[in-house]
Amino acid sequence: MLELKIDPEFRDRLWPLTEAEFDQLKENILSDGEVYEPIAVWNGIIVDGHNRWRIIQEHPEIPYRTREMSFSNKWEAFSWMYKKQLGRRNITAEQKAEIIGKMYESRRMSQGGDRRSENFSKDQNGLLKMPKGGVAEEIGKELGIGQGTVKRAFNFSQGVDLIREESPDAANIILSGKSGISKDFIENVPKMEPTQIKNLVTAIEKSPEEAKKVVEKVRADRKKKAEGVDTKSDNKRSAAGEKIVAGRNLSKRIDEIDKMMSDTTRVCNYTEKDAVEEFEVIMDEFMSKLRRVIQVRSNVVKGNERIKTMIIEFSEQLKELRSEI
Repeated sequence: MLELKIDPEFRDRLWPLTEAEFDQLKENILSDGEVYEPIAVWNGIIVDGHNRWRIIQEHPEIPYRTREMSFSNKWEAFSWMYKKQLGRRNITAEQKAEIIGKMYESRRMSQGGDRRSENFSKDQNGLLKMPKGGVAEEIGKELGIGQGTVKRAFNFSQGVDLIREESPDAANIILSGKSGISKDFIENVPKMEPTQIKNLVTAIEKSPEEAKKVVEKVRADRKKKAEGVDTKSDNKRSAAGEKIVAGRNLSKRIDEIDKMMSDTTRVCNYTEKDAVEEFEVIMDEFMSKLRRVIQVRSNVVKGNERIKTMIIEFSEQLKELRSEI
């Protein structure tokens, strides 16, 4: 029998099959009498097919094939693994978000975005910050999603990583979709204080109810802090004129932009960077609110033809707006 290498870095990139899923795979293979899907190998290392290989070890009489892959580096291999998983298994929305986020990180790293380079700066928790570039747009086109969704998935995966460092069990609860915590909140975990993260992890391990209590407290603390930022922000505003304070809600941000545009009594050194930042703020907030409504009101929103029509009409309006830019 061919001896293939198992590298934990590849094997542990994705969460393992549940016992029931593994048993079903084993039953299917034994019933078929062979392993239909080839085991993907790169330089003798298994990159896809660890569970199949495990079954083959138990039943060496089962015929199988291998497929030699060609990758420039391990990050390119990781990116391929993640993309393949998206179309293979029944996964939760949380698992899908983590895969897309990790796919982004791997693709970026394979293209030279080394963690030690300026392309990947780190935040206070040592996690990678989202760099600007074409990778998110590239992945978005491949998967049929917006680059904003890719960016949020990256932030979500970073949040899960922080929680996993504290407790792999808590991370698995989140990825199972049973934590009671929204993906939006997990996206902001990297912005939390270490003590807040520890409290959140402890609560997740106890129950969804306890987790929700911690979430509510974090949000309340964040709101108080944001309200305090307003009185200290004057000296941090650029000559572009009244940059939008991060803690404000969408309506207040739009009011700020409108006021700035209407003020003809002063000269505003408004740059392209300022325009991009304001568009990102508005679009991200808008999409986040819509998604939150769909999640919370799913019993009346999903399948609603009128709402679907409204989204289509809005898409057409965006096309018209695009032609004006």
